[in-house]
Amino acid sequence: MVDARATAFYDGARAGGSADKPDLKGHIPGAANIPFSEITGDDQRLKAAGELAATFKAAGFKSGDRAIVYCHIGQQATVVALAAKSIGVDVMLYDGSFQDWSRRGLPVEASPVPGTK
Repeated sequence: MVDARATAFYDGARAGGSADKPDLKGHIPGAANIPFSEITGDDQRLKAAGELAATFKAAGFKSGDRAIVYCHIGQQATVVALAAKSIGVDVMLYDGSFQDWSRRGLPVEASPVPGTK
């Protein structure tokens, strides 16, 4: 799983649940964080294939892995899915994303936010 939201949502520093659970913080258990904003360069074009491959590798992906990408409601995740596809990663979009996950009451985990206990 890849959480394409900003790190503040992934870590739980900011809430990002569904309309009926707006205070929910964190991410889908086991998901890695590749924020959509880190997929493009200053020119808003996809980064070079080598940079994208390094980003996915740093998030724990190995050759042959499938990435299931989500965000808040499925929009930001499409950028990460496109980047994954462009470098040959088998990718799927969880279009319900975190909103669907949280609405269903499924488990969420938060990463420790630096500087907090």
